[in-house]
Amino acid sequence: MTDNNNQPIHPYDFQSGERFKCGTTNTDLYKIFMTGLDGTPMPSFADVLKPNEAWDLRPLLRTLQVTHKSPSFSSGNPLPRVRSS
Repeated sequence: MTDNNNQPIHPYDFQSGERFKCGTTNTDLYKIFMTGLDGTPMPSFADVLKPNEAWDLRPLLRTLQVTHKSPSFSSGNPLPRVRSS
């Protein structure tokens, strides 16, 4: 796989503990699910995931990121607003 600049794309190494592309907050992860990442093979999942389902995936991703320290994964967090294109 290559990006838009024809450079190789390497899979994310969850064991490295580095930050995710395009942000580290729970809202950032939600936006990535719903909009995808330009220049990468990561598509938008807005057509197949309901907003609550995308929001509920955040804790799963956090379990894969070794160094992330989140204060809470409570379901009481409001969903962020994401503009559709």
